[in-house]
Order: sequence, then C-alpha cells, then structure tokens
Amino acid sequence: MKQGLWIATSLVAASLITGCGSSEVDGDNGIVPPVLSGTVAIGAPLAAELSIRGSHGCVVTLSTDANGHYRTSEIVNITAPYIIRATTEDGIALFSYSDGQTKNSVANVTPMTSYAVDYAAEQIGVDNASYLFGSFAINNDISDEIDDGVVTLNAVVGDAMEREGVPNFNHFETEFVADHTGYDKFLDEMDIEVFSDNVVIREGGQVLDTLPSDINGTVTVTGFVTNALLDANATDANLTDVRLSFTNANTTEVVEMSTNGNFSAVLDPARSYDINITKNGYISQSYTNLSTFELADFTMQSISLIPDSVSGPGTLNGSVINARTAAGLGGVTLEFRAGLNHKTGDVVATATTSEDGNYSIGTVATGVYTVAYSSEGYTTRYISATVLSGETTTLNTQLISAPELGCATGAGALATVILEWGENPRDPDSHVSGDNPDGSGRFHIYYANKRMTTPEFDAAGFNVEEPCSSEGVVASLDLDDTSSFGPETTTICRGYGGIFKYYIRHFAGTGTISDSPTNVTVTTMSGITQTWTAPADPSNVGVGNIWHVFNVDEFGNIFPINQFLGAQPDNITLSPARNNDERELFEYLPAK
Repeated sequence: MKQGLWIATSLVAASLITGCGSSEVDGDNGIVPPVLSGTVAIGAPLAAELSIRGSHGCVVTLSTDANGHYRTSEIVNITAPYIIRATTEDGIALFSYSDGQTKNSVANVTPMTSYAVDYAAEQIGVDNASYLFGSFAINNDISDEIDDGVVTLNAVVGDAMEREGVPNFNHFETEFVADHTGYDKFLDEMDIEVFSDNVVIREGGQVLDTLPSDINGTVTVTGFVTNALLDANATDANLTDVRLSFTNANTTEVVEMSTNGNFSAVLDPARSYDINITKNGYISQSYTNLSTFELADFTMQSISLIPDSVSGPGTLNGSVINARTAAGLGGVTLEFRAGLNHKTGDVVATATTSEDGNYSIGTVATGVYTVAYSSEGYTTRYISATVLSGETTTLNTQLISAPELGCATGAGALATVILEWGENPRDPDSHVSGDNPDGSGRFHIYYANKRMTTPEFDAAGFNVEEPCSSEGVVASLDLDDTSSFGPETTTICRGYGGIFKYYIRHFAGTGTISDSPTNVTVTTMSGITQTWTAPADPSNVGVGNIWHVFNVDEFGNIFPINQFLGAQPDNITLSPARNNDERELFEYLPAK
C-alpha cells in the first residue's frame, strides 16, 4: 500500500491478536508465558499504539518499534481469542484477529487483516471492525467468518500476490519484515480506501473489489472555551469569536464560536483528531488525540485560553492521595508537557511528592500543561493545569491501584469510578445499580448502602484499599466525600450477566452539577480510562437532579449515556435493556 494515499484516506482500525492466555511449563525455565508478535505495516512500517482485547473484555496495550514490529507476553493476563486495534497519531487504524491456539503466535496487522476483520463483522451482523472491537467480549467467536473473509480477499488479490512471489502467504500468521520486498512489496502495490459505506481495494488505479462497511452517522463533540484569568463560573468567563480546527488524517473541520463560548463539532466516527484553538489576543492552544473511536457523542472538559499579554513564570503545588483511603501518596512522579492531552513528547518540568503526598514546583512558564501522575502499583493519571505568571496554582488529584488483569478468573476490579467536582454543589452523590447475584432483581449502592456482597463475604477480611480482593464483594462505595471537591470513589468488582448503571445525584449545596464542573473518570479492568464532564442542560436545576453518566457490562464494555434524567423521557434512547433510567431508585432516599 502506498503510504501517502493510505494516510490520506484510511479509516479502518487495526487490531492484533495472539497467544493463548495460559502458560506452559518449561522444564528448564519454569513457567513460560505465551508470546504474541507481528508486524504492523501498510507497506511502510507503522509506529502504532496497540490494544489487544481478549474474550473476557480485558485489554493489553503496547507500542510497535520503529520497524512496525511488536512482541508481548502480557497476553498471559487475558483470554483467547483476541482482537487488536492499532492506531497511529496520523489517524490510521487497522484490525487483526487470532484464535490464540498457538503458544507463540504471530498476528500481523495490515490493510489485508483489517479487510478480513471488517468482512467478519459484516457476516455476524456488526456494522464494522470498530464496532466489533467494542463488542468483542460479547461477539468473540469469529474464526469461521475470518476464514471466509480471507478466501474472499484472496480471490481479489491473489494474482497480485502471485506476481510478487507470495501466492500462499498467510496475511495474519506468516512473519514478514516491512522492507518493501516480498509480501511487503505486495502491500506497497495495494491501495485501500475506506468511505462511510464501503471499503475499496485498488491495484494500479483499477478497482479490484468493494466491501460494504457501514459506519453510521457522526459523533458530536461539545464543550466550551474560557478565559484562564476568570473563574469558570463567572458570567463573562466563556469566550466568543474563537476558532477551533479539528484535523484528522483525511479532513479538517472548522468550528467558529461567535456567541456564548460553547462549541459543537460534528465529526467523523472512528478517527483521531488534533485540535488547534485560536483567538485574537490570546495564546493559541492545542489538544492532541481526541478520539471518536467510541462512536458516541460526548462533552469535553473546558479549554482555557490565556491572554497573550500574560508572560513570566508561576508556581504550582498540590497533593496526591489514595482514591480509596484518602491517605497521602509519597513518591509520585509528576511530568509536565505543554498543551492539552499531550501524553507523549518533551517533558518540560518534573516534581515528586513527599511522604505525605504533597508537592510544590516553582518557575513554571505561563501556559497550559498536561500533567502525568505516576507511581508503581497505581494507574497513571493525566490532568490539565493552567499556570499563570506570578500566581500559584493548586492542583490536587488521586490515584487508584492499578487493576489486576486476571479478569478471566474474576480477579481484580471490573471498574473503578472517581467522582470529582468544585466547591459547589458541595455534595453530589454516586449511585450504582446492578443485577443481584441470585437473580432476584437489582441492587442499589449509595451513601446509605455502601456495599453489595454475596453470602460468601467475610466483613472481617474486607480490605478497603483492594475491595475486590475480598471474596463476595460485588460493588462498594469506598470513599464518600460530603464537603466539596471530592474524590468520591466506587468500585465494581464483578457482574452476573447484566448491566451496571452509574448515576450522580445533586444531594446538597448551591449551583448545579454542570456549573461545578463535575467530572467522572472510570477505569476498567483492562486499564482503559474514560472521563466525562457534566453537559450543560436546562433541566439541571439543582438539588435532586440526576445525571446518568454511563453503563458498564460484565466484560468491562462501557456504554456512555451522559444525560440528565430531567430532560429525557422515561426510557432513554438506544437499547432500553441497557439504558432505561431507573428513576425509582431515587425516591424516598434517607437523610445523611
């Protein structure tokens, strides 16, 4: 495949699969884990981020090297079969598949494997490979459909493969090097274009085949841009006449804000966007890797712009605590990168927390930064920080223990949810509902009923730092903050075939959930994190209002809802089985 054309037109996403998810015993070396390796290429090798998803919903993430090669033994933590998505900063996305029957497996990720995975998705009634990746824990038996896709593919490209001397090459499992010879030269010669309704394979400008590929609709992203010098709740904080350019590998979508500072961008699904935000008299801002791979509308956190008259250094301090115990965490490393959502690239400043979890760093240049908080045994968090000349910014956060990936056996947390907010309202509350283990209905976890357990639970052995290590814990409200800011932490340990639903209710304090602003971050057993900021909504009127944030199933699949119940009919749209809102849970709640 020609690199320039692919980067300009590709949409399909890549996944790699391999390994059997179990170890073998080696007489000399003891336990030897299975290994998955392969090449990610379009003719030219791709530097890509890989997500390998097993049949229990767990995900292993890693990166390719400069030659497009990857190798991992981390699949020992997940269960075969596997689907893998590979994505690049340029928005290229490819998929692959492995049944995991071989201990040391090869799973290449190329336009050819993506074609076969997309074909398999169509055959089982899933719109495309992107949707299949999201629902793979439910729809994971696709080996026969993959084989059919390869037969269909080879009928189209067989002559081209024979001309390059690779007529019997296994697209998925045969090793190759991205050096523009042999199979890789064949990839160089092929062009694949992905449109909203089909995938077209060309050779030398001639169409060889067209595969239907239905990625329905668009993704709407909303948010607002504020003046960094003003409080976000101030009536004049939102900026007007702001220009936002959303750019992916194919197109640029420009949004001009001219009224109240809110923006709404209609974007293509299954893309990775970079955003450039500009306004006369303000320092331009960038936001990298805004993903629409979740294929659902969402609201971004606010974007702050700094007047260009502001210059010089500021200072920053704060604290880092354990999200479940509120104890300070020492030895946490902070890394500062300029821009929003910049998780890689040059580090411009660092700091380390003291034993009590506090930190302080001075002489930080005026600007907006992405701060990475990392510590061994904890999941890394990325927080945005605005530093202004001559001022001290306080930035507090919390970390959760890194999830165990042994989810095939039920070990570790299915999901951990952190609720954070501002000074007002002072007390928004977390609520979780789920199916009772005995099938007798649904339970409700909240401030007056903080734990759902099965009969095996032994209260004497409960460990609040690792609630799911205690047998019989289904879900737990670990930390309930009642006096502004949070955190409030909830852990979901295991499901019984149904759907967990997560809500926020405004319990006490002035203002609204949206005004605060209120943020929810969920980290699943796979280590994947999603964050929501409460959307602006005219029905969000104060005490008693309810925000339905998301649902999660027993495999860790997340279904974003992000709607206030006051503005919705009794049954929210999409699948009623997953998304009806359960308003009855919030009737006659006891006082604290």
